Amino acid sequence: MLTEKRYLVGCRNSSIMPLALEKKLIDFIDRESNVKLLNKTRTGVHVLEMNPEIAEKLNAEEPLFIIEEDLQLELFTRLPGINSVLTTDNACPLVVTVIDEETGLPVQQADVYCFTPSVTMQVKTDAKGIAEITCCEKPMQKIIVVPKNTFWSKVVDSPECQDGVVVIKLRKIPERRYNWIEQQMNLGEVRRFFTGNGIRIAIIDSGISPHESLFASGGYSPAFPDDQQGWAEDPDGHGTYCAGIIAGRNHLSGIAPDAEIFSVKIFPDAHFSDVVDAINWCIDNHIDIINLGFGSIHYCSQIEIALHEAIQRGIVCVCAAGNHGAAVAFPASSPRTIAVSAVGKTGTFPVDSASSLSCPQQEQAELFFAEFSNRGAEIDLCAPGVALVSSVPSGYASFDGTSTACAVITALSALVMEAFPEIKTGDYRQSLAVKRLLKQSSLDIGLPYSMQGSGYPDIYSLLKKSIAQKKREYATRKVLLKDLEYLHDKAVLCRDDINRVLSELGSISM
Repeated sequence: MLTEKRYLVGCRNSSIMPLALEKKLIDFIDRESNVKLLNKTRTGVHVLEMNPEIAEKLNAEEPLFIIEEDLQLELFTRLPGINSVLTTDNACPLVVTVIDEETGLPVQQADVYCFTPSVTMQVKTDAKGIAEITCCEKPMQKIIVVPKNTFWSKVVDSPECQDGVVVIKLRKIPERRYNWIEQQMNLGEVRRFFTGNGIRIAIIDSGISPHESLFASGGYSPAFPDDQQGWAEDPDGHGTYCAGIIAGRNHLSGIAPDAEIFSVKIFPDAHFSDVVDAINWCIDNHIDIINLGFGSIHYCSQIEIALHEAIQRGIVCVCAAGNHGAAVAFPASSPRTIAVSAVGKTGTFPVDSASSLSCPQQEQAELFFAEFSNRGAEIDLCAPGVALVSSVPSGYASFDGTSTACAVITALSALVMEAFPEIKTGDYRQSLAVKRLLKQSSLDIGLPYSMQGSGYPDIYSLLKKSIAQKKREYATRKVLLKDLEYLHDKAVLCRDDINRVLSELGSISM
């Protein structure tokens, strides 16, 4: 018996299903008892459950249908490069205790990964900072602790056990508004004049939780039709983190703090169909830039069609290349997107943190290519993707990944669109202009094209003329303001003189 699969059924020529074609599909569903309708997107694309034989039958009946498996997508996580994870139960001989290095207090809800030669085990610490793990194989090669927030992660090689207990002390992340990219890109000077004002950014991700350093203007939850406010919830933290990199404010200095951000929630359990729906929501809601920090090893032509429609409306689509040290994932591999790889900077994280795993051994250069980052001819730009601190639902945390780098380029794209209003044509020329300007102004950091693409963005040099123009405008306004103040003072003196003369005339007439 053939296994039922989930399929995405759309129109071969458009992201919108024509009414006549949709009627043919509905008739087919009514005739076939073994076809189940799972979902219908805002553009008429249908998600069906059926076996491959029925899918072939549908394709034969109407060549205009495009039928693809509706596969799941991967959200590029904060700790790249960990595979074959087994979640353990809680009745075990090895106990890992995680505490604050300064206070000795327990660190709860931290992810603890234990590595043996063939297996990786994972468990969370409880309220006492304790994680109990089944050690089914020896030796224990490594333990990595990834806290939920507040602390740096930590790597312990060949951990020493005392009576079956390993104690790991975590160091707090310094309280600061700025990441290392501030000085690297001269963002302080750039943000004096350009802050992403008037630019609408959609973050297709795991949601954006309420946070003291963030404000989301709205959102959409295509994967959760029964909870249309679900976009404001982010149990994973990934979407909230990316939002902070892009538009953090108050206690966190985002790159484009005045950009409007919108949360389009498709994770967890996101499928290709959710991305198609999400992109079309962005088109309908006049979004300028879409941030996509996820991907798949599989291609989807219906996502490609949706991306084409978005580009035609002038939308810039920025994609993370992926975190497996392999070929560029889709949709970053699409020529319609800006594909972003990740680089790090030496000296910006503790040497015993998980961020150190992304740095090649004996690396001498200041900027290095992150070992987890995917690579290939499709890469357009590289950007900071290691040890950047941003917002998470419960506070602040440091993440690594091409999603981080993707968020940086999304924010820089917003600054470009604000600084060059003449490129806002509302069609494909707009999205191509942003991509061209970023690539032309990028710096070669000495890596192969397959790693860095056109290079590392030099946003200050790109906006230098625009900044100079703004300074001239501000200087002119300052002179005009002084002139107005002078005229105001003169007017006050004239008024006083007139009142005095009128008073004197009044006394004479009496």
